[in-house]
Amino acid sequence: MKAKILVADDSATIQKIVAMSFENEDISVVGVNNGKQAFDKMYEVRPDIVLADTDMPGLTGYQLSQKIKESKEFGSVRVLLLTSDFGDFNEGLYKNCKADGHISKPFKSDEIVKKVNELL
Repeated sequence: MKAKILVADDSATIQKIVAMSFENEDISVVGVNNGKQAFDKMYEVRPDIVLADTDMPGLTGYQLSQKIKESKEFGSVRVLLLTSDFGDFNEGLYKNCKADGHISKPFKSDEIVKKVNELL
């Protein structure tokens, strides 16, 4: 069965890079551009893992992760936060949001594939 990734990032470039990174994997990728849209899309996509930008409109990645983890329906879905090398990573928010990990942008394709496969 093909694994599914939901990418929530307000950068179309990041969504495209993630999709291209998984072209040779048995994983499908769906992208959305904000956190609220990502949570709404969970019902349709039923992802195995969500990649969420920590700084995006609607819900931040931290807020989206917390909402997913506290949901009865999606609590077991893995969440990987996408953080910016240029912004401050908030360790407190990270711990509270119950995400399964984080990776800094910009990332290399092989790094994101490795990290996702570890979580799956």
